[in-house]
Amino acid sequence: MLHKIKKLGLKKVYNQSILNYKKDRITPDIDKVQKIILDSHKEAINKYKELKPPITCSIDTYVDIWIKKAISLDVATLAVKTASEYPPDFFKGSIDFFTVFPHEEINKLHGKIYDAPLDERHKIWKLYFTNSSKISLPKLEQLFIRIPKEKVAFSKSKGFKNDTDMFIDRYKIPNIDYNFFLKNIDDVIKFCNGHIPEGKDLPTNFYSEFSSVCYMCNQNQFPFDNIAGVQSYFENNFKLIKKFKNKINIVFGEKSEMTYIKETDTFQISLYSKQNNRHKMSDLIHEFCHVENYLEIMSKNINPFNIGRYTREKEAIKLELKILKKDFSGLYKSMLGSILGTFQRVLFELELSNQSNMLPNKLYAKCFNKCYLSQKQKSNFSYLIEPNIILNHYFLFPYAVAYVNILSLQNIVRENVVFS
Repeated sequence: MLHKIKKLGLKKVYNQSILNYKKDRITPDIDKVQKIILDSHKEAINKYKELKPPITCSIDTYVDIWIKKAISLDVATLAVKTASEYPPDFFKGSIDFFTVFPHEEINKLHGKIYDAPLDERHKIWKLYFTNSSKISLPKLEQLFIRIPKEKVAFSKSKGFKNDTDMFIDRYKIPNIDYNFFLKNIDDVIKFCNGHIPEGKDLPTNFYSEFSSVCYMCNQNQFPFDNIAGVQSYFENNFKLIKKFKNKINIVFGEKSEMTYIKETDTFQISLYSKQNNRHKMSDLIHEFCHVENYLEIMSKNINPFNIGRYTREKEAIKLELKILKKDFSGLYKSMLGSILGTFQRVLFELELSNQSNMLPNKLYAKCFNKCYLSQKQKSNFSYLIEPNIILNHYFLFPYAVAYVNILSLQNIVRENVVFS
């Protein structure tokens, strides 16, 4: 089979595939890998002939996408299997935590709290633990404290210093960008605080413990009336979006994301169905930026999946901020406020990874105050129902690093920036 791979000019793809398995500490099954590559190559060639024009990329790029996606799926499947082989005691803290506070309960309580008016949210939280026969809030926090330690231990078992180091590798974040993030995040926080909407238009408890701190929802006006308006903006301002508009489908689902569907050479933008229309439209702007970047990359005969998640997010954010700053200044300022919320969550996770001795509720409040400079929270338990902390560890990490790198270079006076 290797001879056939060489004959088809896929030796470089094969070598890279082997490295991908080894990178995840997986011993590759050579025959299986070769079969995946050859089968994917054959399927891609046949599918390419059936694609409806206009086609987004060359046949070589299309074949590469098919192979890389198939290999990535196999690596991910084997990685999950490997993790499941760890002894139960290795994750005992996580097991104990989710036994008394399962995923379904977290999502249910999160929805109940954030669907309620702002001044009722803390009452709902307090009532939940008053009526809970399973566990008290202090005991639940003690169970949570064990989870970050287990995650660090898990990352060390994979050969990394800690889980931050592991996710830098997974998201392909360049060290220069991460170091720049650490050195310049304080300057970016100051910049964001200096440009967010003024407090006189905000509710008095806007910065309370269970507030979502959303400036966008508190704007008097919004630049778009509906999703069709966002779509029209991109079709009128971006030639590639206009050219391939019939290959972009918008649906509603469990989360907001953009997916390239290789079988049909189309882009599917999914918008989180349970959020309000403003958030749907805001997410749509971001996902359209992804589509534009994918189309640009693919037009240059480059497979976008050869680029790490960090770089893909960074390029989309760069375009998004450029659009908002140029055409929608009110939404741009609101986004700066949302960026501060991202920083709060990521700084919290970094502190946990560094084995902070503070109680998590005190630490989360400290991170809140660091990001929203005028605030003086003393305690914040909302991290316990924050999906991107509890259920989706380090999900926001690449966004935070990208925000600092982009905003530093776009907005902050060069003399005030410490370059790596």
